[in-house]
Parts: sequence; structure tokens; C-alpha cells
Amino acid sequence: MYEEHSALFGPAMSRLFGIAFPDERFMPIFVFPLIAPALEPANPAPIDAVIHGVRIEGMANHHLSVTGKYYFPGLYTAILPMIPGICAVWWMFRNRRAAPSAA
Repeated sequence: MYEEHSALFGPAMSRLFGIAFPDERFMPIFVFPLIAPALEPANPAPIDAVIHGVRIEGMANHHLSVTGKYYFPGLYTAILPMIPGICAVWWMFRNRRAAPSAA
């Protein structure tokens, strides 16, 4: 995440896909469970509402202090691709210690 933030992932995505994704919006994506919802933050039940003329149904509350769970949709799919990288780093460190040193 640090590399994505320092390399300005948000603006790169903006240029690539022509979307408004400034860097200020990038970092909160990974801390969503800590951000209180703008609509009915204390209500743990899913709500329906009209936002900018569009009806959105089934908006669940994922705020940690209300749900007691640290989860936001997409969180697991963001972590799953990291597993091979973690395994590769573990494998490199394990094999580095086991490799004979050159004299």
C-alpha cells in the first residue's frame, strides 16, 4: 500500500481509465471500516436512499464501531493476491540462510 501511495496510484488510474481518482481518495479506501458512514452512521441495518437522483438499495453499514467487524467489501480480494508475494519473500529468506556462503 505504501508503494501504491508513494507512486501516486490514484492519479495513475485516473489517467489510465479517465476516471476521477485523486490521491486523497486512495488512502481512505484501505481504512473504510474505520470511517463512519455519511448516511445514518449509528444504524446497523442496511438502508435504501436516493443519492444525487439515483436510488441505491441495500447499503450495509460496515463501520467497525457499529458492526464490531473489520471488513469492507473487497477487503479480502485485496489481501488474497498478497499471499503469493508473502510466500515468495518467506521462501527467499529461508533459502538465503540455507545457501552456502561464497569464500
